Amino acid sequence: MTHNKDIQYGADGIEFDKAGNLYVGNFGDGAVHKITFDADFCANAVAKAAPNGKVTRIAQRPDSDVLEGELDQPGEPIIWRGKMILSCFDLVTGPQMVNTKHEMPATLPELEPC
Repeated sequence: MTHNKDIQYGADGIEFDKAGNLYVGNFGDGAVHKITFDADFCANAVAKAAPNGKVTRIAQRPDSDVLEGELDQPGEPIIWRGKMILSCFDLVTGPQMVNTKHEMPATLPELEPC
């Protein structure tokens, strides 16, 4: 939500720090918001954030090769024809990550929207 009534551009630009916190720029307000997670990006999971700030995990799975439509570092969600479609980023690895290696990003998993 942008509070500036003259510049209603809102969220523009994201970045993660080494601790897994997400920073989101708000162009209209000239502000940067820090968002902390309970490791969903690291946990191969999808979460829903409500306007009141409540975050609910809606899907999660272990590392996979994505060839059967599984989640594998999901991101970029969109709702298309009544389904949530996600891309499998599948590139970031490390000690805190469920993802163990990079495979060809071969699928766009579908979830029921919540």
